[in-house]
Amino acid sequence: MSDKNGLNIRLSLARTLTVQINKHGKDSDWSKTEASVERDLPSGLTVEQALADMGETLDTYLANLSTPQPLSVQPEKPQAPTPSIDLAPLDPLWKSNSKGAYWIFSDKAPELKRLLEASPKQSVEINGQIYKLSGDNLQFVNRWGSRKP
Repeated sequence: MSDKNGLNIRLSLARTLTVQINKHGKDSDWSKTEASVERDLPSGLTVEQALADMGETLDTYLANLSTPQPLSVQPEKPQAPTPSIDLAPLDPLWKSNSKGAYWIFSDKAPELKRLLEASPKQSVEINGQIYKLSGDNLQFVNRWGSRKP
């Protein structure tokens, strides 16, 4: 009985398919699928022919995969109601900082300070502006434009 693969050649080939599943710019979610096949060199085929055949098998497998589902679906956060507070009297008090934001002493805006103290992360968005308490004793209110696109 003759050995069909006298050199005992074992072939291995791998392919990777990466697909964008949630398109959110830099924060997109991606799905990566890796597939590989391994076998002895078949009788009558060259290494190149066998690898081409294995590559075709892997390519077909990856092409037939169903569209990947998101890895985890996070429920949308409910929109918090926009607080109604008259901020117009504070307009002349705001001072600019080196980062393009504005600040005031929180004791000059007691109603806004109370609202911020009761808000998650001591931050709230009002009319497209984000307001946040800061400082060791929460003595400042910072204001800057919304981060939303």
